[in-house]
Amino acid sequence: MVEIFEVILGFVTAVGAGILIKLWIEHYFRPILVIEGNEAIVVRTIYLYTNIIQGNVPIEYYANRIRVRNKGKSAAKDCKVYVDYPHENTEHEIDTERAAWLVPYANSGYTLTLNVNDKEFVDLCAISDDVNQPRVIPLEYGYTQGRIDSCTLLPPVDMDITVRITSSNAKPTERSVRLHTAVDHFVNQHGRIVEFIE
Repeated sequence: MVEIFEVILGFVTAVGAGILIKLWIEHYFRPILVIEGNEAIVVRTIYLYTNIIQGNVPIEYYANRIRVRNKGKSAAKDCKVYVDYPHENTEHEIDTERAAWLVPYANSGYTLTLNVNDKEFVDLCAISDDVNQPRVIPLEYGYTQGRIDSCTLLPPVDMDITVRITSSNAKPTERSVRLHTAVDHFVNQHGRIVEFIE
């Protein structure tokens, strides 16, 4: 009887240890997504057709790009970007849109895989020197054909949004961002309107 109990106890202990080791290995080798800070924001000049005021003439915009990094020990798969922002007519309602990776991958549903230590930019928003042109957030397929009619148009007020990155095999991560209205809000960083606020 004692021998049977010892065999059962040994089996249960081995199974429990195996489960704990498997969980530890999965935890140790998991992907970890990080939205990098203000120092990683990049501003680049792009041209968009708006058909506002100037008609069918491309308008110079400053694209604000934030960087996401996988600092884990395995690839983060099916990464998506979401932006949560206040609904235009109320403070308490939140609108959510898929946002764009710098290079959207249409064949994979506008998702991407971030390998270990890989970094990729999110095309978060853009602003023009022309005050008649709206600030825009490109949807998941980016600045399609260089037109703003495929973007979310933002009201002309400073606003706080949340950027969220999800993955099929990593914990989601998010950061709060303030979008300013002045193209020269930051000294010596013309066109930058993005500021992390946490």
